[in-house]
Amino acid sequence: MAKLSTDLTGAGLSRATTPMHPRENLFLVSTIASATAGTTINCDGTGSFYLTLSGTFTATVLVEASNDGFTNVVTLPMKPVNAASTLVVVSATAAGQFSGINPGFTQIRLRCSAYTSGTVSYSLVNSNAPNSLYYSGVMGPNSIGTTTAATGVAATLTLASPGAGLRHYLTNLRIERHTSALLTAGATPTVITSTNIPGSYAVSIPADAAAQGVVYVYTDQWAGGLATSAQATATTIVAGAVTGVIWRITAAYYVAP
Repeated sequence: MAKLSTDLTGAGLSRATTPMHPRENLFLVSTIASATAGTTINCDGTGSFYLTLSGTFTATVLVEASNDGFTNVVTLPMKPVNAASTLVVVSATAAGQFSGINPGFTQIRLRCSAYTSGTVSYSLVNSNAPNSLYYSGVMGPNSIGTTTAATGVAATLTLASPGAGLRHYLTNLRIERHTSALLTAGATPTVITSTNIPGSYAVSIPADAAAQGVVYVYTDQWAGGLATSAQATATTIVAGAVTGVIWRITAAYYVAP
């Protein structure tokens, strides 16, 4: 929805007396060829942003926002548009198009956080157009991790760190125990352990008798996604070695702040 507000472009970011017209898109076309920040856009009243990167460069760029002249700065997550990856990112290292949400900041800019060579050409647009940055997380996973071990060998599923400012949100977990040889009943279950999952998440797999070729399946689901404990951290699920057992571990997840 269009917004009527007063202009924030006055000296010292104090409100000028002239009201703005209903919000139209605000855009900036420019280049960066060093580790520095680009021009600031005063974006009060916008709800989303769209970034286009082009050119040949070796650099890392990100979109930042602030309400106080960038004394305090927040990096805004974004999603690639029309790209193979649908995961949320907080920086880009190659040409492409990205979209994200402005949750209420009054200023936005592009910054080159690391630079080696070339020129980053960019177009940064602020708009009131709807943005589906987090919709995929609400609707379901957009990535799968899986691993299979050899018989009698431990299996570790590792979801690599999603990057600064982001964490994994698990939606489904499936653990399969395939018997490659006759199993005799035991007194102690096999405990599946994890790292970076709240509550030191663990699962007990029964140590029951099983014929060769039998598959025992354990599944877990989290509506909306179970947020892992820490951002920028790998998440692991580990099944210890059991004689005569082949483990397969599969997790569905998405990444977001």
